[in-house]
Amino acid sequence: MKEKLLLDKYFTLIVQENLRSSSCSFRFYCEYFFKNISSNNKTVLDIGGGSGLFSFYTGCMGTKEVVCLEPQKIGSRSNMIEKFKDLQSGLRNLNRVKLELNTIQNFNPGNKKYDII
Repeated sequence: MKEKLLLDKYFTLIVQENLRSSSCSFRFYCEYFFKNISSNNKTVLDIGGGSGLFSFYTGCMGTKEVVCLEPQKIGSRSNMIEKFKDLQSGLRNLNRVKLELNTIQNFNPGNKKYDII
């Protein structure tokens, strides 16, 4: 039940933040895209995650940790970091979703392994 409430908040928030014009089609897309992927208690690396749309979706689905890798300067809009922080704040600082401002080439995960990339 907690996941459902968090997801409902997430889909409301993405419309409020003007990241999507409607939550219905994006909800359908996410459910379809992730239907055979269980993210519960897994670690996720979202490469080129932008404002964190998929990062926060998987974060709401019970992941252990999500790293949203976004270089921002290379090919992204200038407000990506701001939108990420707005989503994080709106989801009551969903702290298992983290933003890493880096390219994949320069990203150093250390000894950390990811279940889903």
